[in-house]
Amino acid sequence: MTKLGTKVKTLETHKSHIFEKLGVATRAELSFVAYETGMVDPLQGRES
Repeated sequence: MTKLGTKVKTLETHKSHIFEKLGVATRAELSFVAYETGMVDPLQGRES
């Protein structure tokens, strides 16, 4: 159980650092930044 707890804490720390570097506070803001900067293609993966 300790290992799983440590992994979750590590992931949360990484997420926190990414949010801080990009200047966002929520996953929605992160998605917006990713879209605006071209990191993601909003149409990729959608069926036509």
